Amino acid sequence: MPAVIEATDSSFNHYWSELFANDPLQSAIYSPHTRACLGNTPPDLGFVNRSFVIVYQNQPVFACSLTMHIDDGGKKRLGYFGFEASTHINRQSMESSSNNFQPEAVFSSNVISMR
Repeated sequence: MPAVIEATDSSFNHYWSELFANDPLQSAIYSPHTRACLGNTPPDLGFVNRSFVIVYQNQPVFACSLTMHIDDGGKKRLGYFGFEASTHINRQSMESSSNNFQPEAVFSSNVISMR
């Protein structure tokens, strides 16, 4: 069964690094090093890291770089520390290409809460 590993989990960095290394076309903005630097963003900016990795059979298969903050107008905004949120896929874990991925299943499972 797939597991959702959130950014606060102690195994998150391991799976994130493994997934990032698997895809040579990733933007440096989402690299483990840059992610660590962005994670030190001053708390008064209000970014809450909601990034996650989906692990299946002990392999990271999908991830999302995601933060939430409340803007000056009081609205919740999604992104990644002021950049665009991004998805990351372990292409080696794919047995065949498919368009059957249902991201709403991740969010509706109450595993990830955007509150």
